[in-house]
Amino acid sequence: MQERTIPGGQELLTLFGSMEERFEDEKRVFCAAVRESLAGSGEVSRRAIIFCIIGEMETSTDPLRLDVLRSCLEILVSIDFEPDAL
Repeated sequence: MQERTIPGGQELLTLFGSMEERFEDEKRVFCAAVRESLAGSGEVSRRAIIFCIIGEMETSTDPLRLDVLRSCLEILVSIDFEPDAL
């Protein structure tokens, strides 16, 4: 399976920005992951976001932060993107 990257990542920022208000912490994590990916390669993919979140999970010791990061992973894998969207 080939993963398509999205130059600029604006589509993802828009998607994450439109999430419900109760997901404010998750929105911040997603937006930071997209920005980090863009800063590194100029492109973003679902895989890059997952790796960014997992990397943060490996270094975090705050149980509340870990819960938000876990929630982010659950949301990300449950989002039904079009086959070539990410």
